[in-house]
Amino acid sequence: MKSQKILTLFLILSSTVWSAEQRGVYKSSAPHEMIILEKGPPSLVTRLQLINRAKSTINLEYYIYAMDTSGRLIMNALIKKAKQGIKVRVLIDNLSFPFSGALASELAAKGIALKRYNNIKLYKSPRKFQYRNHRKLLSIDGVEAIVGGRNIDDTYFMIAKNNNKYDRDVYIKGELVKTMDETFNLYWQHKLSTFPKLKKVYPVSKINAALALLSENKNDQKILEKFKQLATISDATNPRYICENSIFATDLPGTGKSGNLLAPYLYDLFANAQDQLLIDNSYFATQRSEKKLFGPLLEKGVDIKILTNGLNEKGSFFTNSMMQTRFAWYTKRGMQVFLFHGEEIADEPVLTERPYKGTFSTHAKSFVIDHSTSIITSYNLDPRSKYYNRELAVVCHDHTQMANTLTKNIKKRMQGSFKLKKNGRLSKEDKKKIDWFIRIKAKIANPIARLFGRLI
Repeated sequence: MKSQKILTLFLILSSTVWSAEQRGVYKSSAPHEMIILEKGPPSLVTRLQLINRAKSTINLEYYIYAMDTSGRLIMNALIKKAKQGIKVRVLIDNLSFPFSGALASELAAKGIALKRYNNIKLYKSPRKFQYRNHRKLLSIDGVEAIVGGRNIDDTYFMIAKNNNKYDRDVYIKGELVKTMDETFNLYWQHKLSTFPKLKKVYPVSKINAALALLSENKNDQKILEKFKQLATISDATNPRYICENSIFATDLPGTGKSGNLLAPYLYDLFANAQDQLLIDNSYFATQRSEKKLFGPLLEKGVDIKILTNGLNEKGSFFTNSMMQTRFAWYTKRGMQVFLFHGEEIADEPVLTERPYKGTFSTHAKSFVIDHSTSIITSYNLDPRSKYYNRELAVVCHDHTQMANTLTKNIKKRMQGSFKLKKNGRLSKEDKKKIDWFIRIKAKIANPIARLFGRLI
């Protein structure tokens, strides 16, 4: 606890990276290399490349980590580096902590330092249970990192069998990565982050089952080779940008309002938009505060467009049901709302066996302001991210080329999506594309969703 307090005090007093006006906001005018990681397969390969070139430290922090193909590939890469003497730390939110006692024991023996975040039980403290670590960060050596919306799960890399998500990350290289590592340390050392309780001995059957989860199969290697081919193409076409007005912003660990720092910062950026605000976000579950934010912008003529999920997205049905009733207030004032069509994008195909009968949704959390500011974040436009989840973001100001690329990427995903009418409703033609039973369920679910408000 003492070391954590010292680190927190250091961050607050460090004027080189910590904004004196706002806690949790780290600014830098030093050159930072950035690459938008638009497609799933190349983004996984980039993660593996980062891990493979680590020389001293690897920090990995995610809300979701699944021991599927992508999870196995990354974990085995981490084990390989740990055996070389690299310090490897893995922090996963307890809600999706996938490691059994036997598996955690095997990983510890192989040199992986593993913690879970917020193991508080719902029945013991319903309030404290709500504070989840929703940050997504992979960093090496305090020099390079990947930040964004993707978790470690096949669904984010287009290889899940029944539900794949279009998402977005940003690769960043520069001095702010050291600051990211310092905030990782805050989370790692916080009392909410704990090592799993391990037994001295586990049954052979459980050890074998744990080792089986780590064993890469022929399909894993087949997918990896395909990913590498796609990554080679992506590397050749994906532009690299040098940003000289960069910001890393984050919430701080803990349970309570004092750690909610990112939302006020992002909302300040939005409120200062003069001409344009382009949004690609999983959710648009708004409250009065969002009306107070976006209303004045729409009144002064700021062009606001948003791509978000509709009822075709099956991951958070209650949230999506609530969203449908709130669009009209914004569309009547000029906001253009596009609901993701739920279909496969031609140049971002799913890589599972055909025929594929699953769904697609957008999981990105990205913003473009006034054609010159790019934001790639883990932050959803919903009450959970605003009040409970711990989030992070990378911002690049004054870079029209990067903003134009991000704009192009978002608008490409808007193509074919359902554009709501002025009254906030779907056209008759688009309405027919949504199953009638789903629409009925949404009407039933909406009152329940409104009842739980912030928790959705």
